[in-house]
Amino acid sequence: MKPAILFVDDELNILLGLQRNLRNKRDEWDMAFLESGDSALEHMATHPSDVVVTDMRMPGMDGIQFLQEVMARSPDTVRIMLTGNTDQETAINAINNGNIFSFHNKPCSTEELSQAIEKAIRQHQLITAERTLLERTLAGSVKVLIDVLSILDPDAFSNRGVIQERAHSITEALGDSRSWELNIAVMLSTIGQIALPSEIVSKLQGGRELSDSEKDIVTRVPEVGRNLIANIPRLKKVSEIIYYQNKGFDGSGFPDDDVAGDAILQEARLLKILNDLTEAEAREGTIEAAFAVLETYSSLYDPEILAAARSALLLDEDGKSQEPIKQSIEVQTYLLREGDLLVSDIKTTEGTLLLAAGSELTQMDIERLYNKQEIVQTDPTVQVVRPEGPPGKLSLTRKTEADYVQVDHNEE
Repeated sequence: MKPAILFVDDELNILLGLQRNLRNKRDEWDMAFLESGDSALEHMATHPSDVVVTDMRMPGMDGIQFLQEVMARSPDTVRIMLTGNTDQETAINAINNGNIFSFHNKPCSTEELSQAIEKAIRQHQLITAERTLLERTLAGSVKVLIDVLSILDPDAFSNRGVIQERAHSITEALGDSRSWELNIAVMLSTIGQIALPSEIVSKLQGGRELSDSEKDIVTRVPEVGRNLIANIPRLKKVSEIIYYQNKGFDGSGFPDDDVAGDAILQEARLLKILNDLTEAEAREGTIEAAFAVLETYSSLYDPEILAAARSALLLDEDGKSQEPIKQSIEVQTYLLREGDLLVSDIKTTEGTLLLAAGSELTQMDIERLYNKQEIVQTDPTVQVVRPEGPPGKLSLTRKTEADYVQVDHNEE
């Protein structure tokens, strides 16, 4: 894919001159030329730009104001200012407020401008490569952590895959790019539960009444989660999302502070809706009934995010589900694959929960299940939703009625 370069200048003649002088770059760059900051921001909403080159003096939104908006909406976009204003104050404002990569005076030679844009493209590549590496490294590390913890408490980490998919659908409905911090926060949102005493866990699983002191311990689970991960590099924001995941939009709930409304991180506001929706759906039986419960307590939720959730997950005017409907299939447990989403629990024949419905199976889950089957009997089949695309990894050996056999990706 060619780098996307956006030029913004209110003088049409200058834009035409840039088009003419840079025509030899058409095969290398995907270029757009616009006459105002407003039109450029509208363009970037659907056509992300790697580099923007803007004039300073423009009617309405000037160059610095435009670059500030670009920085807020698309922080990875590299910003260049090309202007006829040579005064020191303009340069200082552009650097301090517009956070520009380079500053060039008009007239600027084609060679100088081309070199500046090439450097900006390389800078954008470095930024995005570093972010991608960071996201994948952190996400992979968190996934291993959750796989290990889910062995200890399957209930606490069930439904993470479903909630992640819903989070992605809602952020798309909001017109936002997918947040890696939100993705990791969803995975780690219940990590504080590992500190709950076994007596409380037993009461929660059995639906029994908690004492006031026990309720306080459960209420503070997000604080435990925040404290566990707050010192991990680059996860400071994730820790705050987890800390405020139960905070009402009206300021009620935990933590008991003055933070409310838009002052709560957007990801935390979204996560509260997802958590409450999942809990209500499990209790009420359908997602429609769950939304009805949330509407009853609408003051607790960001109205914009709640509307986006409703739009993304509920039925449209024609009665068609907005959330993708995936058909479940019955699979023998020895043919489970990494990535399968459990529709039903996997339990021993005595009723002990091994893997909870809503869990997205990892290789560790599968290996642990097969090892468990060496000791106790489990249900021979389970309902799963199988993802599209290439099959996930299978265990090297599977125990069947005929004994252990080698299984490859083609076996069904």
